[in-house]
Amino acid sequence: MGKIIGNLSAKPIYTYLYGLAFLFFKTSAYIGNFEYKTALVYIISFFILTYFIDRLVFSMIGSGYSALFALVIWMSIFHVVGIAQKIGYPYAYIPLKFYLIFYFTVITLLIFLGLFLIKKDYPIIISKALNVFLSITIIIFSADGIKSWFNTRQENISHEHQIESRPNHDNKEIVWILMDEYGSSKSLEKLMGFQNPMDSLLKQRGFEVFEHAKSRSSTTLFSVYSIFNLDDSVKPSSYYEGINLLRNSKLVPSLEKEGYRFVNLGFFDISEHSMIADRSGYPYTFLQQILSGTLVSMIHSKWKNSIAKSDAYNQDILQKLDDSLSSKSVQKRFIWAHLTIPHEPFCRDSLGNLQEDKSYVASDSTLIKNQYISYLKYGNKRIIQLLDNHPDLKDKIVIISGDHGPRYPFLTDKTGQLHPYLAIRYPNKHTLIDNKEIIQLSSLPIILMQFQFK
Repeated sequence: MGKIIGNLSAKPIYTYLYGLAFLFFKTSAYIGNFEYKTALVYIISFFILTYFIDRLVFSMIGSGYSALFALVIWMSIFHVVGIAQKIGYPYAYIPLKFYLIFYFTVITLLIFLGLFLIKKDYPIIISKALNVFLSITIIIFSADGIKSWFNTRQENISHEHQIESRPNHDNKEIVWILMDEYGSSKSLEKLMGFQNPMDSLLKQRGFEVFEHAKSRSSTTLFSVYSIFNLDDSVKPSSYYEGINLLRNSKLVPSLEKEGYRFVNLGFFDISEHSMIADRSGYPYTFLQQILSGTLVSMIHSKWKNSIAKSDAYNQDILQKLDDSLSSKSVQKRFIWAHLTIPHEPFCRDSLGNLQEDKSYVASDSTLIKNQYISYLKYGNKRIIQLLDNHPDLKDKIVIISGDHGPRYPFLTDKTGQLHPYLAIRYPNKHTLIDNKEIIQLSSLPIILMQFQFK
């Protein structure tokens, strides 16, 4: 047996082991998404592609190092984003020049291997070392996956919530318009020198503006998750867990018990109500979980987040929101509309003109500020038009908010990240919330339900 293991360890199978280790690594991050069919397709595809890369390189250099070449190629594809982040580039601001320099370096490395190692008698030593290392890595990631599975089960228990049901036939419809990355007016003036006219425009229409509202998180997923989990202050352990908990959130079932119908106009699956479109960068499926952070996912993200596609999403949400408000419903509704305004890509200017796709880096502060403010002005205009076109909204609870404040790397003051915009209009209530100094955005559902179901 020992001789068989020794002979096997000397063979250049480490590239295949790397593919397995990568799968175990990605799976261990959140085992709840695991799909055996997707895993099988990944393994078969990886093995086939590796075989052909190996054979192609071997036919060119005729050396025992062809497996090493294949390994370097796969690692450059799977870990390029992680390397960029290690160097200091923010995930959303990795410039094209980095990719050009990185892959130039990879090609240079491959040439070096071809020139200097091809005649060296190291293949068996390299194979044994990498085979043993990757085998141990697979075992470690397997253990991490089992630990993650137990932690996930415990975490689901810690996020259980209940709310008392008090039937009331005079419940008001709720319309919540969330504008992604819309900071409070105070933080926008401090961080960007922009005096937001939205406060006075909404106050003229009966809204209360909460200048000191706070968000549980500066991340969209966690902020939205906390809203739909009844002021849950327990932060999910990962994006994967946040997606899962949002899919099983507690707010919507509680409202449905009160006779509400939930209308989901957003890019998250919420309480088994499907998203309108996938506009986020979060991994929903097991395949997305595997490919997240790879060159493949970054190319797909670049394609998905073009000006045309992002703008089409917002126009679709605005149209569906307008249609929903124009239609009559037998049931009271909780309408949730999640716009990606003023979040980048900045699709339109303040006049509503469609912009062109632009490349910029995190340090382009003037460009980003101008684009952000212009897009915000456009969003303000569309919201005011919507309110004025639907005067019957005065009989509904209307919430206009951000999920968090602007998070651009050049903003050295990070406090604004946790101060989203928040304005509320509540029928027949002069003051909805007594404490206007600090209100957690995520506590609004409970406050509303206390008013509604008392």
